[in-house]
Amino acid sequence: MASIGHIAVGCLAARLESSAAISTRTLAARMVAYSTLSLLPDLDVWAFEAGIPYEVSTATEN
Repeated sequence: MASIGHIAVGCLAARLESSAAISTRTLAARMVAYSTLSLLPDLDVWAFEAGIPYEVSTATEN
């Protein structure tokens, strides 16, 4: 359910950042972009559900 909150925050951020003079299409694109960015904190949960353990590191070790 936290993802719904993240999407709402992304839509609100787009509304607050945009002026009244922009088109509906531009506002919708900004809402999608900000909502996508706001979902990034949930990637660890989605990865865990996909079978990727938390211990897996994305950094290369030398």
